[in-house]
Amino acid sequence: MKSHLKSQDNYFAVLDVGSNSVRFVVFSSITRTPDIVFNEKVLCGLGKDVGTTGAMDQESMDEAIIAMRRFSALSIQMQVRNIYAFATAAVRDASNGSAFIEQIKISTGFDVDVISGQEEARLAALGVISGNPHACGIVGDLGGGSLELARVCNGKVYECISLPIGSLRLKHQTAGNYDVFTAIVKDALKSVSWLTKYQGETLYIVGGAWRNIARLLLIKNDEPISVIHGYSVTSASMKSFVNSLTKGNIKEYPNKKIIPAKRRDILPEAAYVLKKIISMSKIETVNVSSFGVREGINFDRLDNKKKILDPLLNQSLSVAKERCRFPEHGSILYHWIKPIFPTQAEDHAQLDRLNRAVCILSDIAWRAHPDYKAERAVELALHGRWLDVS
Repeated sequence: MKSHLKSQDNYFAVLDVGSNSVRFVVFSSITRTPDIVFNEKVLCGLGKDVGTTGAMDQESMDEAIIAMRRFSALSIQMQVRNIYAFATAAVRDASNGSAFIEQIKISTGFDVDVISGQEEARLAALGVISGNPHACGIVGDLGGGSLELARVCNGKVYECISLPIGSLRLKHQTAGNYDVFTAIVKDALKSVSWLTKYQGETLYIVGGAWRNIARLLLIKNDEPISVIHGYSVTSASMKSFVNSLTKGNIKEYPNKKIIPAKRRDILPEAAYVLKKIISMSKIETVNVSSFGVREGINFDRLDNKKKILDPLLNQSLSVAKERCRFPEHGSILYHWIKPIFPTQAEDHAQLDRLNRAVCILSDIAWRAHPDYKAERAVELALHGRWLDVS
């Protein structure tokens, strides 16, 4: 039987040297819906002093180097030959950023590309599009050192901007002075002339701090499915929740321990930035994307034919090739049941797409014990990180 597993020659890795964390992700290949082979981060806090001293502190840089040495060793062990390393706000803004890049090269062998804020915003927006081709609204990517905003619609990215109001930078720069903190955030957001043009649309949020906020809200609302990607709430619901977090109530929050301590420390700052964007933009819905810059880098390398592939169907085909005994039967089953569903239904296109995906995945649980195949199939369907589906 021919194996459907990809060879290690196809692996594509991304090293993300961020202001709060250093993360190493290995994708199965550069393709429309790659599998994640490896994904690990270390919270180093490179950007914590940049807003005050103008430089990264030595302890954080040492911690980052140790993490990158390990990632380098792992990349050799996994035989990853295609690696793209990049750095964001902390490194590009710090006075010792260039020296740090040299140190990384000497210590780990990684050639790190310091990308601009506009490029970071563009890549984050492409990441959102890769997970949701129909995204239309504002993409906000909050990191430790900066906030990136971009406008997306019809698969295109517009009006990219980067603001120096990352949650980690703000926390250390303002030293707990709430008045100074709020003034900095308000002034920065007021400089975005187009922020108020898209009221009634959707804000797509990216970044660890905002995803953690959404995770807490998901638990608070007792949602039946815990998958964070694609989680959507009204702006009023999100604004009410983040308003409580800005007051420091995260310390008393019952589920706070699901979030690392270093992440919890910056949640009030992250919550306030999110609240102000919702208030100023007057968006209607907040949608969480677990896809961001790293996925945008992968998506950016695809040719146009692959970019326009339906991510749900493409992902379903990929999973079927790996897990199903006879992947080709999905198409036969789809055409067999298609006449059952009326074509005049208002949601026919979406229903037809879901039916196709279900048929492709119909044999996904065949390896399970016969008594538990149904439960296994439901588990895979509900708990997978499926793309472009609510």
